[in-house]
Amino acid sequence: MTTGPAAVVTADASCAVSTLSAAAKDSLDGKEPGLSVAKVAVLGCRNGYARVVVRPAGDSVLAEPQLFLRQVTGAWQFVGSADAGLDCGDTGLPSAIATACSALTT
Repeated sequence: MTTGPAAVVTADASCAVSTLSAAAKDSLDGKEPGLSVAKVAVLGCRNGYARVVVRPAGDSVLAEPQLFLRQVTGAWQFVGSADAGLDCGDTGLPSAIATACSALTT
């Protein structure tokens, strides 16, 4: 998996791994019924956007393990998901993910 430039994580408490882990789990509810999340790795969190990788517990496989989140009125909301090979420098990104990537790299 490529991640592009070094990930940026601010000192903002809303970017804490525990906070983003809970938001990622909430984002997957209903989309991936019965999925148990073992770990969430934060690739970047800045300017009200976050990019995380979700690692399921056990033998579960998540087709699109990268989640992009946006903070709206103090709560993290799902923006989009992508497979592990996506890089923010790729061409043809969906507009919501391109916006998130731009915010994470500026």
